Amino acid sequence: MALLVDGSSVGTLVAPADAISADLAIEVTDIPVGGGSGSTASPAGSLALGLAGGGLELSLDDASVIYLSTGFVDFVFAGALASIDGQDLPFGLVIGDPVNISFSAQIAPGSIFDNGTYLTAFVAAGTGGVTGVAVPEPMSLLLLLPGLSLLVASRRPLSNRQ
Repeated sequence: MALLVDGSSVGTLVAPADAISADLAIEVTDIPVGGGSGSTASPAGSLALGLAGGGLELSLDDASVIYLSTGFVDFVFAGALASIDGQDLPFGLVIGDPVNISFSAQIAPGSIFDNGTYLTAFVAAGTGGVTGVAVPEPMSLLLLLPGLSLLVASRRPLSNRQ
């Protein structure tokens, strides 16, 4: 698992040395048997991301689900917004609201159940991502102010310098 801030790596957790797990609970209804979109209750559910020595717990505020019944059956879930219930992330990371979640998963063969019109249950596994705004630590903010002052000072026209 790669942990990034503004697209730059701040560290990587490698399984099995670092335990990485996710528990997604989402209530989805009206997913057509032949494929299509389903709707979620409000709130949509929760996501618990377990990391070595910590993790992230989110309440999913909204989600959209698209079920594709083509060949190897693919299930895609995207959470639009989530609020943070708790976090203890590695490498000193702290993230603020809102948080976006997206997962793509393949439904396990033989695990789909339906009522003839809509899916009623299935088991899926796959990959995903959680993105949020990194909240700077206090020391970073203290260093930012002198840096900005130097930047402003260096932008003075050369004709004004002695």
